Amino acid sequence: MPVTPMTEREALDVHLHLVHMGGLGRDYNKITPKTVWHYTNMSGLNGILQNSCLWASDYRYMNDASELEFGLQILEICIAHHETTSTIDRPLRSDILIEIALMKKNIMGLHVMTTSFCLRGNVLSQWRAYARQDGLAIGFRREHIEAQARAHGFLSDMVHYYFSDNQQYLTPDEKFGPWLGRRILTLKERIANHQVAVRLFDEAQGRNDDTVPFASVHQIKNIVRSWCAETAAFIKHPLFEEEQEWRCVKVINDQSSIFRQEIDHRQSGTKIIPCINLPISEPDSADKGISLLVLGPNADSRSTNHSVKFLADKYNLNDLAIASPFNPLRV
Repeated sequence: MPVTPMTEREALDVHLHLVHMGGLGRDYNKITPKTVWHYTNMSGLNGILQNSCLWASDYRYMNDASELEFGLQILEICIAHHETTSTIDRPLRSDILIEIALMKKNIMGLHVMTTSFCLRGNVLSQWRAYARQDGLAIGFRREHIEAQARAHGFLSDMVHYYFSDNQQYLTPDEKFGPWLGRRILTLKERIANHQVAVRLFDEAQGRNDDTVPFASVHQIKNIVRSWCAETAAFIKHPLFEEEQEWRCVKVINDQSSIFRQEIDHRQSGTKIIPCINLPISEPDSADKGISLLVLGPNADSRSTNHSVKFLADKYNLNDLAIASPFNPLRV
């Protein structure tokens, strides 16, 4: 069969496709407020659709198990810095700093369960880490995941990166002040609500009423400790800033009844990883919150595309858009 050289017109068409029509995948690397991306592979996608949930795994089994220690260290700096936390009274500040110091020595009593997303759907480091060969990025509607997270006791938020190169002259207050201020208000609300629960329990005990759930002032330390772990889980080293990570986090105390009822496990290689479910749809709803799938760089994009379309049809994802802009690329 004779070989036909590319014509000038064909060259222009290919150039326009690559540069202006999204052929390089750059459109999926733009941050949008409406979409969060979860990187996985074909097996992961099948499990997510089949079970209508994402795994939230114990941080100790993540790629960088020391990241929570880093988060605690930075949180300790910010709490001790007067301007950043000027809304905290001295006793509460002291309680937080004591709990952080204890957690830095031993955090075994808490399970910090995390599900990770990115604000970008085309990050090379994510393709390499989580989605080699048959990888893909699942584009979820952000408001859908936020609603599911709230309904199941998760906190969802952007990850905050400690000082990057162009921020080294900022104070902790300038970098973390507004966000940490909101987190402190959350802690105060939790403590106030628990104090009401303690009062109601004490009143119920006075009239021999056993129907009111137990509550004690001694549990406030656990509230502060869980808040510290939860907050630290949203602070990461600036070297990871390219990821623009967005997370759902839930902290579980292994002494609670929830620990025995909720925590499951999954196997990854030779590891048994504690995890819990983050449902992406309710039993009476078919909406899984998925709006777009981007197929990553792989050697057999045609079969991957066919498999994704098969799963989309099987699970009634009728309006799902599928993009495959990386045909010539490998990771």
